[in-house]
Amino acid sequence: MRIYELAKELGKEPAEVRIVAQEIGAPIKTNFNVLEEPFLSQVRDRFVKPAPAGKAAATPISELAIPAPAKAEAKVEAPKAAGPAASPFGLVYRAPKAETPMRPAMKPAVREDVKEEPKKPAAKVMAAPAVSKPVPHAPKPAVKLVRPDTKGDVVITKSGPTPEGAHPVAELEAEDTAVRILRPTEVQQYEKAAEEEARAKKLGLNKPPPPTTIARRPGQRPGQRPGMRPGSRSTSIRVLEETIGRPKQTPAPPPPAADRQIEVPVPISVKDFCALIGIKANLVQKKLLEHGKLVTINHALDADDAELMAIEFNRNVLVKKVKSQEEKHFEDIAEAPDKAEDLVPRPPIVTIMGHVDHGKTSLLDRIRSANVAAGESGGITQHIGAYKVAAPHGAVVFLDTPGHEAFTAMRARGANVTDVVVIVVAADDGMMPQTEEAVDHAKAAGATIIVALNKMDKKGANPQKVMQQVSSYDNALTPEEWGGKTYYAKVSAITGDGVPDLLERLALETQILELKANPRRPASGAVLEARMTEGKGVTATLLVQNGTLKKGDVILAGRAYGRVRNMYDDHGVPIDEAPPATPIMVTGLSVVPDAGDKFHTFNDVTKARSIAEEREHKIRETAILGRSHIKMENLFQSIEAGKLREVRIILKTDVKGSVEVLKKSLEDISTDEVRLRIIHAGVGTINESDVVLADASDAIVLGFHVPAEERARVVATEKGVQIKLYEVIYHIVEEMKLALEGLLEPTKVESVVGHASVKQIFKISRSGNICGCVVTDGKLERSSLVRVRRGGEVIHDGKLESLKRFKDDVKEVAEGFECGLRVANFDTVQTGDVVEAYKIEEVARKLERKAEVR
Repeated sequence: MRIYELAKELGKEPAEVRIVAQEIGAPIKTNFNVLEEPFLSQVRDRFVKPAPAGKAAATPISELAIPAPAKAEAKVEAPKAAGPAASPFGLVYRAPKAETPMRPAMKPAVREDVKEEPKKPAAKVMAAPAVSKPVPHAPKPAVKLVRPDTKGDVVITKSGPTPEGAHPVAELEAEDTAVRILRPTEVQQYEKAAEEEARAKKLGLNKPPPPTTIARRPGQRPGQRPGMRPGSRSTSIRVLEETIGRPKQTPAPPPPAADRQIEVPVPISVKDFCALIGIKANLVQKKLLEHGKLVTINHALDADDAELMAIEFNRNVLVKKVKSQEEKHFEDIAEAPDKAEDLVPRPPIVTIMGHVDHGKTSLLDRIRSANVAAGESGGITQHIGAYKVAAPHGAVVFLDTPGHEAFTAMRARGANVTDVVVIVVAADDGMMPQTEEAVDHAKAAGATIIVALNKMDKKGANPQKVMQQVSSYDNALTPEEWGGKTYYAKVSAITGDGVPDLLERLALETQILELKANPRRPASGAVLEARMTEGKGVTATLLVQNGTLKKGDVILAGRAYGRVRNMYDDHGVPIDEAPPATPIMVTGLSVVPDAGDKFHTFNDVTKARSIAEEREHKIRETAILGRSHIKMENLFQSIEAGKLREVRIILKTDVKGSVEVLKKSLEDISTDEVRLRIIHAGVGTINESDVVLADASDAIVLGFHVPAEERARVVATEKGVQIKLYEVIYHIVEEMKLALEGLLEPTKVESVVGHASVKQIFKISRSGNICGCVVTDGKLERSSLVRVRRGGEVIHDGKLESLKRFKDDVKEVAEGFECGLRVANFDTVQTGDVVEAYKIEEVARKLERKAEVR
């Protein structure tokens, strides 16, 4: 209820009610503010006084409501007195002499015991105190009917004798009772007029007019001036008061949705999540920032973040992982078990692994009767090779992985698709760290392991020692001749000795494993390597593991899709189809797939495209979720943040597999203090966009087996961006180690410069205490740090504020000379104290490799 409505009900001034409400703490400022519970009841209690004990409580006039009379005649004669009739509003209202038809109603009933009329709760009493006698019917005394509310009932009050000196309301004619019934609209007009005049008086807008007698024209409404249109007001007090006093209204917050369960699909962007739960995005971003995540409205939230924000904002959410089109597709084409009659034997897939330069590729050359190693840089395999060899006991597929220690990911990927792993160990070199890693990956893949002791033709070959080293590293690799289960083949890639025995053993292992596949089903397999080649576009090396791949089939590999335009075997010969366990190279894919991606064939290129786009969207969302966007304001800040330093790198290689391997290699040389951060890695030549990104992010551009375009070189020279090209992995790793060592926090070494003994203290009002000292050993330098020792204990550690000899400022004072000095922020030096001068020197540190945890 608004303040002015409550004042009208209580018969009080609105300002009085407003002051009382403000005293009890109600949040109101103007008469138009709404007063709610419990303040409403408290204000009523302040104004309503209880009836005195022992006397019948006077019934308010509002309780003397009766239905409107059916017919009544009201007659009011013009006043005989010369003075104007006064009313609470300063107006005199005269009833016309014409008889006014009344509505049919019951006889009015008035309580006889009413001695004096109490204040009306809804409006001021407009007549003198009412008499306690009932209204007679024959004689008609002056009676005024006032309606406290406008709901249809009429209240009757009879005017008493007019006191002397007061203006009568109306003159009675021949003892007749003049009756005037105020209609609801008239009552409202009177009340509004009184209310507006009171507000105008308080606001000082206009003064209420003096009491005058205004005769209404026929049809004119009470309170309306002559010449005014119906409903018009002389002064827009209400609008002015609202403009002056009403406070700004803030929009109400949305209703809480804690009781309603909201389904949230994940991953979901911050913007969509906020729209679902009804919370502003900036509030969610602030909460995520408190949890250490700086996100934008386009960042994707995972299930954990969505549930966390739901708890923070008291929302009942149901995180629902909606099945993607890819999941629905593979559910629809769930693989049924192959029939026994459709299964045929397939060649084994053998992966050659081992330490660098132990002869893996040379051994494969001997098996293939080809010279593959001659084309590799520095005799080191830089790319994955897949070859199908026709051996005497059947075909064998070999996967040759790079031998460098950093190619962990590529070796692990080869072990995952392989059936048998051949660990090549040089008989004259023995077990090496990369050999141990190869053994671990082969065991993790669950593949059968065969150890090939190569370089048996050399004089320093010691196979017994090597077998002891290998079996000591893993007891599961105990040689068969020692009672174990692992076959050790003694071979020589140069002379060919032992190679037939190795192939025969591979055939035997294949029979034991019973390797079979179904060539009649759609093809599926894995991507071994992919690159962008000039003239052919995207070329991918695939290994068909099951089914038969035909030229023209639609394939999907990771986020790449396309129709197989051309197909080549491991010798570069075009073929039309590839049965199981066949390495091939295909063209026609949309983008370069990632090494290790699984590929499947589709009947419809549209479905393959839609799934590829969905995968691309997921990859992008995952990347956004895990990192923040590159911005100028945070890329050029100090490289030291929280004791963590980093070197930013843009990496471009010729094949996809090299990207993964280099990333793994650079991560290995990173430490807890310094690390390498690859902000972009891709396949292809170094172009202008790479240089622009490097300039914006203060990064170094590294190229492996790729050139830099001419335009990229020009832009790099203009912007001062460094481009470094490499042909061997070792050089990249070594130079990056040197770069990281330069960012290591140097070791701080403290060295004492000299000592001085305090002989006398000179107190100077403006400068403080000056110490007169003698340098006992070494020297005192103005830039030195100092410690004040007293009785052998350090009582202050700080720096020199001034150092003087006589009246001159000096940089240093040598041993045996006197000087005056002042220690900064320390004035309690005493005679006999010792001032020790020292320096802290920084010594560069060397990069230490992370300790390998096994």
